[in-house]
Amino acid sequence: MMLFAAKAHAGEESTGTPGQGSEAIVVTGIQFQYDIASSATKIPLDIKDTPQTVLAVTRDMIDFAGMETFEDIYKIDASGASSHALDSFPRNYYRGFRQQGVNAIKVDGFRMPADINLDLAPYERFEVVKGATSTLYGQNSIAGTLNAISKMPKKNFGGELKLEAGAFDHYRGEVDFYGPLNDDGSLRFRFVGALMDEGSFLDVAEKKVSLFTPTIQADIGPDTTITARLNWQRHDYRYHFGMGLQLLGDSLGAIEPGDLVIPDVPRSTFFGQEWNDAEKEALFLQVLAEHDFGPDFHLRMNGQYNHVTEVSVADEEPLSLKDGTTFYSSIYANDKEDEVFAGEIQLYGDIEAFGQAQTLYVSADYSDHDFSRIKGQDTEAAGFNVFSPDYSLIAPRYAVSDFTNFRGYRLREKEFGITAQLLLRPVEKLTFLLGARYSDTKITYKSNRGSLGSGGLETFEDYLALPFTVQHPGDDALTFQLGATYAVTPEINVYASYGETFEPTLGANMADPDNPAGKPIDPEEGTAYEIGVKAELLDKRLLATLALFDMKRTNIAQDDRTTNFYVPLGTQHAQGIELGLQGEVAEGWDLLLSTAYLDAEFEDGSFEGYRPNNAPKFGLSIFSTYQLLSGPLQGLGVGGGVVHKSGRKTFGSDLTYTNGDYPEYDFGAFTEVDTRIFYDTDDWRFQLSATNLFNEKYYTPVFNSFTFGIQVNPARTIRASVRKRF
Repeated sequence: MMLFAAKAHAGEESTGTPGQGSEAIVVTGIQFQYDIASSATKIPLDIKDTPQTVLAVTRDMIDFAGMETFEDIYKIDASGASSHALDSFPRNYYRGFRQQGVNAIKVDGFRMPADINLDLAPYERFEVVKGATSTLYGQNSIAGTLNAISKMPKKNFGGELKLEAGAFDHYRGEVDFYGPLNDDGSLRFRFVGALMDEGSFLDVAEKKVSLFTPTIQADIGPDTTITARLNWQRHDYRYHFGMGLQLLGDSLGAIEPGDLVIPDVPRSTFFGQEWNDAEKEALFLQVLAEHDFGPDFHLRMNGQYNHVTEVSVADEEPLSLKDGTTFYSSIYANDKEDEVFAGEIQLYGDIEAFGQAQTLYVSADYSDHDFSRIKGQDTEAAGFNVFSPDYSLIAPRYAVSDFTNFRGYRLREKEFGITAQLLLRPVEKLTFLLGARYSDTKITYKSNRGSLGSGGLETFEDYLALPFTVQHPGDDALTFQLGATYAVTPEINVYASYGETFEPTLGANMADPDNPAGKPIDPEEGTAYEIGVKAELLDKRLLATLALFDMKRTNIAQDDRTTNFYVPLGTQHAQGIELGLQGEVAEGWDLLLSTAYLDAEFEDGSFEGYRPNNAPKFGLSIFSTYQLLSGPLQGLGVGGGVVHKSGRKTFGSDLTYTNGDYPEYDFGAFTEVDTRIFYDTDDWRFQLSATNLFNEKYYTPVFNSFTFGIQVNPARTIRASVRKRF
């Protein structure tokens, strides 16, 4: 029998006993803990036995923490952070490192396109792996990996319907049902659908989401299963890119300490125009075939096709002057298309050696990513004032062709990789993880730009006929992942790990004496060291983790202010400690606790000594829920959460003081409090929730930039929901 076979989770399907003369009450089995994760090794492995920090985020945890986007993982990850950006780009911050782009989020192990933040309804849980993951996933940042696991069909019939309404004109409906399509359940389905229409705590902002995700699964004999899934989503909303700081001095060229502040404006201020608009549509197709070769070896063949389109227009307001007027209004439009074909074949299983089962994993994967974008961008000295915003100040533009300045991009990226991994058990209590991957990335990057009235361009069609500058920044890499786990007792493991990453840098050229256009910068690289302890407490109902880590990101592309090129310099370094508790403390009482101390800074180059943005020095997250499982109030539950971050001082790389230093700004500490009350019966759940109960207000920068992209957190939000189980 395979050592990595998943174990059952107590309470997942348990039900209570009907009481006399009253409606039957269900023991819901609320679950904050999930024991098995595969995202760190691509093998179903107990988290305690994985020599790396892994956070499994259950569906209950997603719901009770009020997580609505992938970036909301900051609520339960003490060393994480959030930008609160309303631009629909997936990004996360782990241990002081920003993760954004095609490598930010994985869906069932595949890279997700970088231009849509998918709705969370189709996903059963998240698995967050901290540190290096390039040995399994190819190009990736040292920050970490969030892998969203899709909901799967079941042989028994069931499901639920959820209706929700709340503050800021929020209305949402979800349906999730599953069951057999034949008598023995060998053919089964699952369907997830959702509709949402909501306003915002921001003036004029709004959002609409529609999605449906059908999944079919078939057993082809006793050893083979095939799964097919379609995930379609459409998002319509108003882009909002935040604001810049306010300049109290007289000139951008003469900034002194104290000249930059957050403008004193209402939280509801929208830094844009009422015609800001974005329409994004995503289609994901996935086919998975699995076959067991007896009890020991497992074959997985997985293919996925992604197609995402975007049409958007927006106004963005940057840094403001003493009177509140912004320097200029940046207006632009985008027409994007993102298409990915990807496939992977995996074989893993146990072989006997040294009197122990040794687990071998090998895989090969290939992806073909084709991305195109045409962007129109102009600036206007429109006089937008942050203290008295006029959301119809600028005449609307509806398409790229309405602009005078254009840029075009075309990216074709093909990656092939081979991974080999061994879980070596020389003696009973000791396990080594030995992993290596060869990745070959071939990239064709095309770009051009033009302006009407310049270079003979008279019309938009003239621009479309311009030739492209072509670059080939592709590369190959060999990365390693090493780890060791020792079982001190059956419940306590100590571990150590080392991992490497690489990630190509696109659109950043360094100077080349032989080429006026420059040459591509080499890929970023990263290393991660980690040691820790993992323990299963309270009869394995509660998982405790302690991790000490040291991570570096090198070969960072930084803008050279004296040229039009970038320079590969600088090392971003983060080290710290994390402590976590997750699971059931007592019957009906579930808890998640995460706390972290983080020391993060740039060590080399022009950023030396500065702290990166969204790298809180201290973080604390506590979420807990308690439900009465017996007595006259059986089914009644309460829950709450506290999220605290402090030490959020950072710098802006887009401005300088008169002495040449970069300006720094302390964005301060914050504490958000969430609460909820709910009541369960056999068939229903009624819930009332409040996020940011005390209406804490704080700002956070998306990038190390002070002229734009500074966002405010959402206001207090109260919602009521009802779920019907069937």
